[in-house]
Amino acid sequence: MYEASTPCASPFFDEALSSDPTSPSGSLLGDMAFACLIAATWSSVLTFTERVTRRTGRGYETAYEEFYTRTYESLARWRAILPPNLRYNPQNLDASIAEGNAGVFLSMHTLYHATMIRLNRHVCAHGMSTEKLRHNIKETVRNAWSVLSMMHLVAATNRQRRLTNPASSEVFHSTPFPGYALFMSIDVLTSVGTFAALPDLLATITATMSFIEELADFWAAARPQQRKMSDRLTQLTGLTGQEQLGMRNGSQESYWKLKESLETGFGSNDVLYKVDDQLLLDVVREMRPADQAGHTDWQQAITGFIARSSPSERCFLASARKCTTWS
Repeated sequence: MYEASTPCASPFFDEALSSDPTSPSGSLLGDMAFACLIAATWSSVLTFTERVTRRTGRGYETAYEEFYTRTYESLARWRAILPPNLRYNPQNLDASIAEGNAGVFLSMHTLYHATMIRLNRHVCAHGMSTEKLRHNIKETVRNAWSVLSMMHLVAATNRQRRLTNPASSEVFHSTPFPGYALFMSIDVLTSVGTFAALPDLLATITATMSFIEELADFWAAARPQQRKMSDRLTQLTGLTGQEQLGMRNGSQESYWKLKESLETGFGSNDVLYKVDDQLLLDVVREMRPADQAGHTDWQQAITGFIARSSPSERCFLASARKCTTWS
């Protein structure tokens, strides 16, 4: 079409396309067009969060709240205009794998959740109220679990067991971004947790590591992420059996918390690694029951992943449980 200089029916790029779900232009958009729209929002969030943290006082909170509201509305509209075949669910993911466009499908949905994680996590913690920090922590964790769930489904052993004609790994690796989204999510989910859930967390992350390993064969950018994630797994494995050294937050459960983030660019503007320990532990405790929005707690989510794991992954879980000291 480009070479022949023939007119194209698709509209030019315009973020306003996502402002009206009933717009006839939306029906002309293809997979890459929807990916471009969510990538534009991701870019806006990156730019804003980097700049706004340099403001001080009341000016920061006001600017952040206004941008936060606009961005959530934009993300909601983007999800609303997705055609049925591009909305995320395991069935559509499997269909995208069978059709050979899993790379775009996975990229756009990991972009969505990565945008949510960045928007909620990279904030000036001392410029926000405690309630807002609680909200941001919860949103960060929920979206990190969503990414981990996707990666678990596309892990080589799981997709080979689930699909009759699993596609080659090349279909997933048109861009390296899903690997970065997994990196972000593991950094979030390994910031703090209970010793009781630690063996399952280790097994779940181990199951998803095959994806980043495949990605690292295609993209050099994924290799440092792979190394850091492997180091984090080793760090977490070293915590098993140390429950008596953990922190407690008024309950009988013992918690662990890591001091350093895998992401080095956040500095002190981080609602996970740079907030008060007690606040973070309290939010973890509050998230354990299923909330009214229908999100499962950390332990329930992990249990679901393990139920779908391969025999070798369950063997890892069993060995991890054996080396954990239970009170």
